[in-house]
Amino acid sequence: MHLKKIYIISGIAIVCLLIINLKVFIYATYNEIAETKQIILEAKERYPRLTDIDESLILSLIEVESKFNRTSVGNAGEIGLMQIKPSTYIWINEYYGIDGGDAMTDRFDNIVAGMHFLYWLRIKLNGSVFKSLQAYNVGLKGLQDGNFSIIYALKIYAGSFKYRLI
Repeated sequence: MHLKKIYIISGIAIVCLLIINLKVFIYATYNEIAETKQIILEAKERYPRLTDIDESLILSLIEVESKFNRTSVGNAGEIGLMQIKPSTYIWINEYYGIDGGDAMTDRFDNIVAGMHFLYWLRIKLNGSVFKSLQAYNVGLKGLQDGNFSIIYALKIYAGSFKYRLI
């Protein structure tokens, strides 16, 4: 009986997150989303290691992180669509040998860095996409210290379904 309640509550939470995520078109037009998807596909073509990263998941991550605002600046200094910290941007570009440009204004460079960071997290977390999304939000150390939100990752997962239609 207790397990049944958990399933019901989880189902309700996912439905609520889906409803909340339908508001994306307030933040970005269909064309902006389609252009961003094209950039993600170009990044996957240029960097084969990224090919198994689902573009729908990245679009949903961008929605949650920046609401498709490429000039967005977060409270901790994160920048751009993928909300990458400047130090992470520099480190990830050096680690993977990427010739990155200005993460603040260049959508391609920002998305490439964010996708590589998610890729790196997934390797560190034994392939777990769910844990990688949590760590993307709070950092690897934050995840290991237990400072993470399951809701954050669920929001991205739930939001990714609508992007499969684009």
